[in-house]
This record gives sequence, C-alpha cells and structure tokens, in this order.
Amino acid sequence: MIRRQQQRVRDRFPATEPARLKLLPQTRTNPEGTKTYKDIAVAHRTWVASLPDT
Repeated sequence: MIRRQQQRVRDRFPATEPARLKLLPQTRTNPEGTKTYKDIAVAHRTWVASLPDT
C-alpha cells in the first residue's frame, strides 16, 4: 500500500526529486509535493512514539 502511494505521489509531482516528496502531500498550495498535512504528521509522530522498543 505504501509503495502504491509513493508511486501516486511521484506521478503527481514528477519534477520533484523523490527524496523531497511527502507520502501524504497537502493538496492545496503545494506545487512541489513537499508539504504534508500538519495534523497527520502530529498524529503519526504520536503513534510512532507509542510503539514499544524492540
């Protein structure tokens, strides 16, 4: 699923180098695909921080 999303984003922003692209890019005022949704980023960081250390 992640690889399909990565490809969708690459297809949508072909002029931006893949390393700069966000997995879930903001849809407005984001011509290069390098901005993400702030709420998603905060929720994701909270989730990652809650994972147990292995």
